[in-house]
Amino acid sequence: MLKIFVYGTLKPGQCNDQYCRDRQSAETAWARGQLFKLPVGYPAMTKGTQWVKGVLLTFADDTFEENKILSRLDALEDYSPYRPASENEYQRDWIEVFTIETITLETIALEIIAPEAFSPDMSNTSTPKTQADEMRSAVAKSKSLGYGWAYFMEPERVQQIGGRLISEGEWTGD
Repeated sequence: MLKIFVYGTLKPGQCNDQYCRDRQSAETAWARGQLFKLPVGYPAMTKGTQWVKGVLLTFADDTFEENKILSRLDALEDYSPYRPASENEYQRDWIEVFTIETITLETIALEIIAPEAFSPDMSNTSTPKTQADEMRSAVAKSKSLGYGWAYFMEPERVQQIGGRLISEGEWTGD
């Protein structure tokens, strides 16, 4: 199966979605990197340690079709494995992709500790509001979805183009 992690114009419903219409499935996913908004109207992802939200596209298990899809996307992303990296707009790399489940400490407390500490009306509890608010902070638990292809831009190129970091890690097309 061919899997491709997309985070910008190739996501379902975005302007280049037609390049991926042969997909069998599309699942919300996360990958490690940094996401940038480029002044040219599309995003770029660089390698990094933050979370980038995107979609993991899965295509049929057919080598001929896989090669056709990758060739089409390589052309769109201005990538060729036969050129020096400096001549490509993007690089294609094999990465691990995850699903992230957000679990709030409130949920844990309701199930395990003390449901009364988290009543909606804070005046009904002896727990100070600030402590309860702190306990509501979210923790993320990730689970691997396996590996897939992703397109990255070199940080120097992002800087040359004038990319701005998207700190929340999700491009919305704005």
